[in-house]
Amino acid sequence: GDLNSYLFADVLDGALFLSPLPEEGPRKVLELGTGTGAWAIEMAERFPDTHITGDDLSRIQPGCLPNVDFEVDDVESEWLHPTDFDFIFMRELAVYIQDPAKLFERVFQ
Repeated sequence: GDLNSYLFADVLDGALFLSPLPEEGPRKVLELGTGTGAWAIEMAERFPDTHITGDDLSRIQPGCLPNVDFEVDDVESEWLHPTDFDFIFMRELAVYIQDPAKLFERVFQ
């Protein structure tokens, strides 16, 4: 949960991601397996003009920022939304995914 977010932030010297992105940030971001929503919330604070969608199997996240939405969705089922995101983020999901190849195919569409 949040402890892992703090550990990743420490190891990555505060970086939320390692992918190259425009300095002004992406337009739309999807976080798969958002958990508590800590990453999505911090991303939304750093990039206030970016819309962040966090999804997970359960709804435990707070509703707190106008540019963050949380939704209940199974990333291995048909997605609730179109795949028009500029950046899709996931971390620590490998052990939970039944068909990683199918998920990555959907992400790269």
